[in-house]
Amino acid sequence: MTHDPIGLAGNNPTLYGYVGDTNWWIDPFGLFWWSDKIIGNAQTTGTKGHAFLSNLHANLNAMNPNVEKVTMDLGYKRLLGNGTFKWGPRPDVGVLYKNGNVKIIEVASKTDDIGKLTNKNVVFMNDNNITGKVKVNSMAKRFDGFKKKLRGCG
Repeated sequence: MTHDPIGLAGNNPTLYGYVGDTNWWIDPFGLFWWSDKIIGNAQTTGTKGHAFLSNLHANLNAMNPNVEKVTMDLGYKRLLGNGTFKWGPRPDVGVLYKNGNVKIIEVASKTDDIGKLTNKNVVFMNDNNITGKVKVNSMAKRFDGFKKKLRGCG
């Protein structure tokens, strides 16, 4: 602990300054060893829970030792690290396994058509010889619809 050089001018009622617990600035217990596998950030939409669910899927998949990389709101080229395709869907979460297989997770927003969301990824993967599966999490979409119904009750 050292004396605070600006004293009371720093809006601190004491003459000594404290910093936060610096042990949390790093990962001293190795609990987040998987986080370096995740690239990108969750897409923020008008649907409550969309970013939360995307982050949840990304982190849960990144913990799998058979997973090489997880992307969030990035295209297939970033997920696979190569490819000649110039365009394509940008899945909410892309998972690349060490064996080369891919898992795509889309988190359905309130305006998404689940069939179209699945189909655009399946077609793209088939057209580009990408092996894997596509899953859609509709929990955020369902929650948003439930909120609207609750607003109507009253």
